[in-house]
Amino acid sequence: MNSYMKVEKSGKDIFLTPNEGFDTILIWLHGLGDSAEGYSDFFASENRPIPKRMKVILLTAPNAPVTVNGGMSMPSWFDIKDMTKFSVCENEANRNALKVNKIVENEAKNVNDDYSKIFIGGFSQGASLSLMVALSFKNILGGVVSCSGFLFPTIELTDDKKNVPIFAYHGTSDQVIGEFLANQSYKRLVDRKFNFQYKTSRQGHEISNDELKEMKIFLEKNVKISMQGKESNSNIKQDTKQDTSQNSKQDSKGVNHYNLGNELFMFGRYKDSIKEFTLAIKEDPKNYKYFNSRAQSHYKLKEYYPCIESCSHTINLIKDNVDKEKLDDVLINIYIINAKALIGISDPDEAEIMFRRAFKIGGDALHGKLKLEYEKFKSLSK
Repeated sequence: MNSYMKVEKSGKDIFLTPNEGFDTILIWLHGLGDSAEGYSDFFASENRPIPKRMKVILLTAPNAPVTVNGGMSMPSWFDIKDMTKFSVCENEANRNALKVNKIVENEAKNVNDDYSKIFIGGFSQGASLSLMVALSFKNILGGVVSCSGFLFPTIELTDDKKNVPIFAYHGTSDQVIGEFLANQSYKRLVDRKFNFQYKTSRQGHEISNDELKEMKIFLEKNVKISMQGKESNSNIKQDTKQDTSQNSKQDSKGVNHYNLGNELFMFGRYKDSIKEFTLAIKEDPKNYKYFNSRAQSHYKLKEYYPCIESCSHTINLIKDNVDKEKLDDVLINIYIINAKALIGISDPDEAEIMFRRAFKIGGDALHGKLKLEYEKFKSLSK
């Protein structure tokens, strides 16, 4: 039972509200391959990196193919074609930014249409989309937090957004989005004299404790500014939500390793991603997502036996999950990966069992590529 925040889920999005009510709102966007759930405990803990009376909305990106990841479909705010050149699909980013805009507009009603009380931020890919939203939205938001992200080179910078507080933090050892590239992308903000603050530390593609402290300082400072001369709306109606569990330092470390693992996977660095997923598992051995992602990496390397082992852990953890009915898509996918790994070690009988379990859950949902996989398996088994 969490005594600090309450939680409400809407599809794959999560809404966290302080039990004591809220005056301000933070909209948070995850990195590539992650989801709102990856940050739920993180923002619901006693030591959360935000002001106490700040509501948090965790959004989940739609599944979409990612070019640099071989076209594999995963939660993604925009397609990435070549990260070293910031070659991304901005049309896709714009479509998702419009969806975020609608959420901003809806939530503004909960703070008396005062947009200075709405903040937005994110990690990696989510950080970049947060900047796009804040710098293109029709109203002036309270501030932006960009963790390990970058500014799209084609975003138009207008004078009316110069006073939007922007805080960016980046690791000098970032293996995914190089600090030099990120710094160069922000140069336009500095040249145009935007209200921009940039800090670095010796860390990789992750969110560090020092970064969280700086983020909280930034948010508290700008929340005070947004409240100056305005009566705080202490009677804002609290949402009715289900309690979420208290976070721990171990959980946040696990999320950091998991996020980095996903980013490394995206760039085809499967061995390195396995190391990060394994570290995440050590921090939280009951998180099915960590085992699931490690299984995918092992399969990419044709390491079939450890892939099967990680698949087994994923399946067992999902079966024990209270929300297992909502995880059918994950379970179907892991059964398919398990089956293909079993084919890799020449065990067609067990592979057949896995395929049948996937079909039992998915039924007609198993179309297209998955059916072709099964048909291919059947032809090889004859």
